[in-house]
Amino acid sequence: MKKLNLKKIDLKKIDIENIHISKKVATRTAIGALSAVIIATGAWAFNASAGKDKDGTSSTSQDKVDKIESDDLKASLEKNVTISTVDADKEEMVYIISDAKGDVSSVIVSEHLKNKDGKDKIKDVSSLSDIKNVKGDETFTQDGDSLTWDAKGSEIYYQGTTDAELPISQAVTYYLDGKEIEPDKLAGKDGHVTIRFDYENKAKEGEVYVPFVAFTGMILDDNFSNIEVSNGKAIQDGNTSIIVGYAVPGIKDSLNAPGLNIPDYFEVSADVKDFELEATMTVVTNLGSLSFGDGSIDFSSIEDTITSVITGIDELSDGAAALAEGTDTLKDGFKDYSDGVTSLTDGVSQYLDGSVSVNAGIKQVKDGIDTVSANMPAFQSGVTNLMNGANDAYEGSVKLKDGMKELHDGINKMCNSVEDIAGNIDDAKQDVYDSFKSKTGMTYDEASEKLQQLKTQRGQVVAACRGGMDMWSSLEEIDSGIASLEKGLGQVDGAIAALNGMKSKVSGSDTADGIAALRTGAGKVETGAIGLSEGLWKLYDGTRVLNDGTTTLVDGVSQLADGANTLYDGSNTLIANNQTILDGSSRLYDATIQLTNGIDELSEGAHKLDDGVKEFKEEGISEVMDGYVTDAEDLVDRIDAIKTAAENYQSYAGIAEGQQGTVKFIFRTDGIK
Repeated sequence: MKKLNLKKIDLKKIDIENIHISKKVATRTAIGALSAVIIATGAWAFNASAGKDKDGTSSTSQDKVDKIESDDLKASLEKNVTISTVDADKEEMVYIISDAKGDVSSVIVSEHLKNKDGKDKIKDVSSLSDIKNVKGDETFTQDGDSLTWDAKGSEIYYQGTTDAELPISQAVTYYLDGKEIEPDKLAGKDGHVTIRFDYENKAKEGEVYVPFVAFTGMILDDNFSNIEVSNGKAIQDGNTSIIVGYAVPGIKDSLNAPGLNIPDYFEVSADVKDFELEATMTVVTNLGSLSFGDGSIDFSSIEDTITSVITGIDELSDGAAALAEGTDTLKDGFKDYSDGVTSLTDGVSQYLDGSVSVNAGIKQVKDGIDTVSANMPAFQSGVTNLMNGANDAYEGSVKLKDGMKELHDGINKMCNSVEDIAGNIDDAKQDVYDSFKSKTGMTYDEASEKLQQLKTQRGQVVAACRGGMDMWSSLEEIDSGIASLEKGLGQVDGAIAALNGMKSKVSGSDTADGIAALRTGAGKVETGAIGLSEGLWKLYDGTRVLNDGTTTLVDGVSQLADGANTLYDGSNTLIANNQTILDGSSRLYDATIQLTNGIDELSEGAHKLDDGVKEFKEEGISEVMDGYVTDAEDLVDRIDAIKTAAENYQSYAGIAEGQQGTVKFIFRTDGIK
C-alpha cells in the first residue's frame, strides 16, 4: 500500500504564506481524518490545526484552511463514525507531584473499582505499593500484582504509590526578557516573562502513540498584563486571568504528517511586575475509542471535493499567469508616470531658484521707489519755494523796470545839468541804489543773493531732470530769468561804474564823452530792466507749471510705492511657500521611487507566484491525485491504529483481564514565590 508522505511535497518551496491553496490540499485529508478522532472523543473545541490567533486564542481547522469545503468531509466521516462510550469497571486517577520545572517528586495513584453486580469478591491487577483502602474497611489478598478484594457488595476506593515510568511527561521552561532563567531566580522579577510547557508522549503501540491530550491551567493575578497564549486561551475573570492551554503530543508522528499544525506544547507570555505564580495543574486523558460502522469509509465525497480543488488550481494557475502579465503592463506604464514626476521635480527646483532671483529684483525696485518716495516731500517743498521765489523776483523786476525808466529820465536831467551832476555824483550813486531798492523791493545785495538762490534752485531742477523727470522746459525758463537778472544787476553795476567814471572825469575834458556814455548806459539799464521783468515772468510761469506737475508726480510716486510694497509682500509670501512646494515635490518623488520599487517587487512576486503555481500544479497536485485513494487508505489505517491504541490503553497501574478501564493523569506543578 502506498504510504501518505506529506513531506514529499515541498510546501516551503511554493511559498505557503502567499499561496494558501498549497497547504490546503496537502493537509485536507489529514485534518479530516484527525477530525474523526476529535469527533469520537467529544473534544470539539480543540482540533488538529488549531493555533495561535492575534488575540492569543485558538483557531479552528476551518479557519486555517480558509473555508475549504470541509463540511462534506465531516459529514462523510460522521456517517461512518460512532462514539463508543466506555462503561468502565475501573477508574484510575494518577496524581503527579513535581517542582516548578516539571521534575517529578512523587506519584500517587487513586483507584475506583466499581461493583455493578454487587459481588462479594472483586479481582484486580495493580503494580502499586503501599496500597490503602481510603473509603472503607474492606481488605484484600495479594499474589504478585493480582489482588482479590473482599468487597461484600461494595465499591472499592484505594490508593498507592509507584515509581514506574509515566506514559507522558511535561517539562516547564521559563524565560525573562528572552533569556532562559531558573524558576527560583524568577520570583519577584519584573519584565517580559514566557512560560513554556513541553509534553512528551512515551506510550507507543506499533507505529502510533496512544492519543493523549493534555490540558494545562493556571491563574494569573493583575500583576500580569498584555497576556498572549499559544495553543490555548486566556479568560478574564475580574482582576485575574484564567489560562487554559492544550497539546496532543505524538499525533503528528502517528499520522506521519509533520507539516500539520498539531500542538505538542503550550506557551503563555506576559509583561509582569513582581513575578509570582501559583501552582499549575495539567490534566492528561486518553482521547478514547472509535468504531467505524462496517470498518470502511466512503471517500466519494472527498474525491469530488479534491476534484473541485484541482479545478480551482487550474483557475488559480490561469489567474497567476494573467497577474504576471498585468504587472508587466503596469510596470511599463508606470515608467512614463515616473519620468513625468522626475521632470516635475526638476521643474520645481528651477522654479524655486527663479522665484528667489525675482524676489531679490523686486526688493531692489521697491527700495529704489521707497527712496524716491521719501525724498518727494523735500523736492516738492523746493519746487514750491522756487515758484514763490520766481514770483517775488518777477514782482521785483517790474519795480526795477519802472525804476530804470525813472533813472533814465533822471540821467537825462543830470546830463542837462552837468555841473549838478559833478557836484552831486555821490548822491547820484546812492540814488541808483535807492532807486533800485525802491523799485524792486530789494537792495542791490539782496538782489544778488536772490540771484544765487535762483542758481541753487536751478541745480535742483537739473538734478531732478537727470533723475528721470521731464522738467527741461522749466529749466530753460529759469535760465532765461537768471540771465535777465544777471543782466539787470550788471547794468546797475555799469551805471555805478559810469557814475564813478563821471565823477573822475566830470571836471575833465572827457566829461562830455562821459555824459554821452551815461545817457547810453542809462538807456541800456532801462532796456535790461524791461528784459529782466519779461524773463522773470517766464521763470515764474514755468515754476508754476513745475509745481502743478510736482503735485501730480508726488501722488504717482505714492501709488507706485504702494504697488511695489504689495508686489514685494506677495513675492515674500510666494517665497515663504517654497519649502512647502519643495517638501511636497520631494515626498512625491520619494513616494514614486517607493511605488516603483513596489511595482518591481510585485512584478517579481507575480512571476514567482506564476512559476510556483505551475510547479505546484505539475508536481504537487498530480502526485496527490495519483495517490489519493491509496493515501487515504493508509491514513485510515493509521487512524484505526490510533483508535486501537486508545482502546487498549485503559490503565497505568494495571487492570484485570476482561475489565474496562479509564485513566487520567493529573500533574501538579509547584508555584514560584
